[in-house]
Amino acid sequence: MTPYLIGNLLGRLAVSYLLVWGALFVTGRFDARTAFARSRRWYGLLAVAVVFTLGVAGALNRGGLT
Repeated sequence: MTPYLIGNLLGRLAVSYLLVWGALFVTGRFDARTAFARSRRWYGLLAVAVVFTLGVAGALNRGGLT
């Protein structure tokens, strides 16, 4: 794996986490501590994995990521 690919995947993972955290922040009445706690539970981690997988699949479908 090239450093470019590793950076791309880590960046996508970070953005996926921020998207899920933002959604939990809004649904948790704008409480950052609650959003952080919920993002570390199983459903938060599952949501991050789903968003990450969809992002990678979309990039591969377009012919990118490499």
